[in-house]
Amino acid sequence: MYYPDLKITCFMEVGAFRGNDPEIAGQDKPTGPTILLVEDNRTLSMLTADLLHQEGFTVDLLYEGRPALEQVRRVQYRLILMNVNLPDVNGLDVTRQLKADPLTCTIPIIIVTAQAMQVDRERSRQAGADAYLSKPYDVYDLFELIRQLLA
Repeated sequence: MYYPDLKITCFMEVGAFRGNDPEIAGQDKPTGPTILLVEDNRTLSMLTADLLHQEGFTVDLLYEGRPALEQVRRVQYRLILMNVNLPDVNGLDVTRQLKADPLTCTIPIIIVTAQAMQVDRERSRQAGADAYLSKPYDVYDLFELIRQLLA
């Protein structure tokens, strides 16, 4: 899908894409699968969440890894987009913990990182990630990975 009229709206709190933000209260709420986006770059995370929202996904944003470990146990996510370089903990460590937990081990995790070497891809695989995407990435590649993992 092409987005010629894409408008980027900044939301101030986690959960805004679930309809908690008054700026989007009148917009159509997504009915698709719920995705957790763990990304410390707020601009990138809001842009990504907005694009996913336009594709029909419900998106929760978190900017640190430790809260993600708690949040994943409260909400039934269909997929997680995980950055590696988070301010509080390494995203690969979060991925390992989620994949080791019987309650969360089946949730597909896509590692999204600026670390683009083959060794980084291998570390992601060893941590249990289901897919790997290096920044900068084409949003259509992201959508395709998500579709494959949710199929």
